[in-house]
Amino acid sequence: MASGARGAAPALPPDLSRPPPAVPLAPLSDQERQTYILQLRAAAMLAGKGMKRNLESDGSTMSTTKRYRPQDMSLRLLISSRAAGSVIGKGGSNINRLREQHSATVSVPDTLGPERVVNIGADRETTLKIVEELLPNLDDVPGRDPDATDGEVRILVHTSQAGSIIGRSGFKIKELREGTNTQIKVYTEPCPQSSDRVTQISGQRTNVLDCLSRILTLLEENPPKGLVNPYDPVNYDEVYAAEYGGFSDGRGRTAAQQAALGRGAALAASRAAAMSAMAASRGYATATGLAAAAAARPG
Repeated sequence: MASGARGAAPALPPDLSRPPPAVPLAPLSDQERQTYILQLRAAAMLAGKGMKRNLESDGSTMSTTKRYRPQDMSLRLLISSRAAGSVIGKGGSNINRLREQHSATVSVPDTLGPERVVNIGADRETTLKIVEELLPNLDDVPGRDPDATDGEVRILVHTSQAGSIIGRSGFKIKELREGTNTQIKVYTEPCPQSSDRVTQISGQRTNVLDCLSRILTLLEENPPKGLVNPYDPVNYDEVYAAEYGGFSDGRGRTAAQQAALGRGAALAASRAAAMSAMAASRGYATATGLAAAAAARPG
């Protein structure tokens, strides 16, 4: 009787907050096996929640609204901070709409300087649609005619990929200009402390999108080589913004501010990153080899 009473007593719920025990060596009873399985499931759920929190807190660009697909591409646009408000929308309305409508990853990290980067992660067709919707909001000129049909976009391209846009003796960039009736400029100087260079496309919006589509094809056919160090607008250099295709708020910096920010070190790091990427794309073992080859050239 006592044994039957014990068997009929309700089992206590397992403590799911505790980690599951090690794999038991001895056979388990049915109740022990059930408890062990529940603990394993609880531990897996807690681990999943922790991973989600980490993705949200570290600013990861992985979208929680769609599954990552291998065919998705990443496009980064350099915009002015003045244009960022229009891109994001009041209370994030515009950027949230783009994410939900296109099931894409779109982010515009905040910075204190005059530049920001728009990150777009989606398939090729969706990426172009998002850029098409953003184009009217990217203009940096105050008092611009709202009915204007021209536009401009500045994309960040790895230094080793810039050559695929320019082509041998400038043949490819000339072909792009004539084929899309746009103005294209690939800036020589890399963005501060990065391996990125700005490619600026301007013209009628439909032509800009056509040109961008062709450039995306070139970039897909020529993936980055060498060191990849994406540009962070926190490192912007307003004094040299015109040289790398950046934006400026027109105030400039004092000599003391420039020295405090270590402009010399920033430029050195930027050029070193570019040299490393160029070294890899040209077959040199290291950036030192490229520097030595450059030094050996006459003049």
